[in-house]
Amino acid sequence: MLLLGCFNFLPAQINLQFTKYLKQNNLSSEYYSYINSINTSLDSISFLRTDYFMITNQPDSLIKLLKTRNSLTLNDTLITCEINKFWLKHDENKNFQVWFDSILIKPKCVCDNEILFSINRTKQISKESAKMDSYFDSYNQYKKAHNKKPLVAATLSAIVPGLGKWYIGKPKVFLINFIGISTYFLQTFESGRKVGWRNAYTIFMASFGSIFYLSNIYGSYNDTKILKKEKKHIYLHEANVFYSDYFSFN
Repeated sequence: MLLLGCFNFLPAQINLQFTKYLKQNNLSSEYYSYINSINTSLDSISFLRTDYFMITNQPDSLIKLLKTRNSLTLNDTLITCEINKFWLKHDENKNFQVWFDSILIKPKCVCDNEILFSINRTKQISKESAKMDSYFDSYNQYKKAHNKKPLVAATLSAIVPGLGKWYIGKPKVFLINFIGISTYFLQTFESGRKVGWRNAYTIFMASFGSIFYLSNIYGSYNDTKILKKEKKHIYLHEANVFYSDYFSFN
């Protein structure tokens, strides 16, 4: 992201060509040292700091800067759009929602509105189709995963071993779990019938089979939660790919 192309109004003592050279050559520490060496107003230098934290992928440092609610930075529509796209790449960061819920309160441009539209979709699933065909499928997959309930998956696996895996779209895993657990319990039953239920081998098979069975129930519950998280991440990634092309200011 070359945000500095929008900064022609910065004070003359900032050598934009030099900062561009530092960025192009991945001299991040030198870039930051140069920024800190400039004696100018906070409003002006905040552009460079915002740019630095984005190109070096430092979401925690960026949010600290943005929390100051620097008016010049947050009122620039090109900058806020680039920041939006940056946070789409860091949707698993703890401060992801801080930007969209607390700082970017009033959208100032089309880019802000469109990206907030995508973010709001992940909070409240609706029957409405995604507006942009570029990530229509990823939204539908996320919507489908969102409707899966972890407790339902766990209950199904408790009734029929592995059935919760089928419920979340993993039929092959269902077959493996079903065959494996069924085999253990059949061997346990056969061992108990032939050599006795107190026999060490019977107890071992029953214990191991029970652990496998309980693990499968928990696995179905946990996999459903993971599936939701993964599909949400994929959807936001596809949205970022689209908006990075659609709203490009480089």
